[in-house]
Amino acid sequence: MAGPRVQRWRLLYLFLFILCFPITIPLSVSLIVPLLAADALARRLSLATYSRPPPLTQFRERLKSGLYALRWLLQAVDFVPTMLYALKLVIWDVFDLRSGMRERRHISNVPVDIYLATPTASDKEKSCPIVVFIHDGNYGPIVCRKWMMAPIACKLQRIGCTVIMPEVDPTKKEDMEVIIRNLKLVLAWTNTHAAEIHGDADEIYVMGHGFGAYLALLLSVQMAAVRSRNDYQLHNPDYQTSQDHDDGLAAHHHEVVLPNGLMEARIYAPDVSSVTIKGLILIAPISDTQKHLEWEATQGVSYLSPMRQILGRSCLFHSPAHLLFAARSILNVQYLPSKLLVLHGAQDMVVRSSQSDMLEELLMGAGLQTVQKRLYPKLDHMALLKGIEDDGVANKSSVVLDDVIGFMTSSD
Repeated sequence: MAGPRVQRWRLLYLFLFILCFPITIPLSVSLIVPLLAADALARRLSLATYSRPPPLTQFRERLKSGLYALRWLLQAVDFVPTMLYALKLVIWDVFDLRSGMRERRHISNVPVDIYLATPTASDKEKSCPIVVFIHDGNYGPIVCRKWMMAPIACKLQRIGCTVIMPEVDPTKKEDMEVIIRNLKLVLAWTNTHAAEIHGDADEIYVMGHGFGAYLALLLSVQMAAVRSRNDYQLHNPDYQTSQDHDDGLAAHHHEVVLPNGLMEARIYAPDVSSVTIKGLILIAPISDTQKHLEWEATQGVSYLSPMRQILGRSCLFHSPAHLLFAARSILNVQYLPSKLLVLHGAQDMVVRSSQSDMLEELLMGAGLQTVQKRLYPKLDHMALLKGIEDDGVANKSSVVLDDVIGFMTSSD
């Protein structure tokens, strides 16, 4: 019965379409052409450079893909005002119209921008907090560069922070280990040269947005999980290992079970000295890489995003949520930063707010009671970042900026 009924409805739709063709044909063309154009443009601008997507042959699938591509392209439109204001700040700096705004250096092979703190006259003898800001990977087809984050750095500079902005390019053919090594080199240099940049080595914060927040989180969680595992093995010399478990667990000792993933995990760049981080400020972080990749697939942007190629074949090895869950029974929270602030917008369609909910639950369950989370009902991925950018108004503030300042000035 269902088959003939569907056929009748299709015939009725076709009849109405033909009957109203002076309206339906122009309307259909005006809708279909932009979607096909968006799909073609997005595939040409795809950031997934390792495997550029082949064109779709089915017309319906191309229209659906075009709708997703249009949404992806609109992310760039949302980012353009911030980028243009950043360009103005950079031009001012080049022509010394705003002398001393930033200093450009190379730390090892990593380009960085340094924004020295501008303390008040009464605080000139006081060392300032240092914020290492890791920017997002991309906003639609726009690959983010460190200079584009000048408005955010200038705002943090205005409130008395020295800002270190390393370059992170997700489209380069670098694996996660290289990216983490570069970040550790920047942190080690910052710790050693804190006095030279008017900063306090005991007040180093790492802040990130989107992919940058994910990197900051992975850097801390990976180190804490592996160190906790090593401590457990050191204090349990009779720890037994076995490869004969059908349930996939490779090691056990009494009631403590360490999954294979935790046993195989390692700290990247162990030769680079570790730095004690005072706090993490995570803006729309990715905590569960598997769920994020699934979300990208449902949004139709997995063939446009560089996330899969960066994470490698096994995204679980680079998933902070999975590392925290695997190490939950042995995790020593002393290896994590003493303070942690998570900020997320409820309207975020790039990184779902459930990522922050999951992270808070895992950290609190592991015993880290200093986690602070803020959810902003009306903000999306880009609006959250704009909440802490410098728009040229000296005393203007926002709820997001107030939360960041309150977090940094609060006692442990």
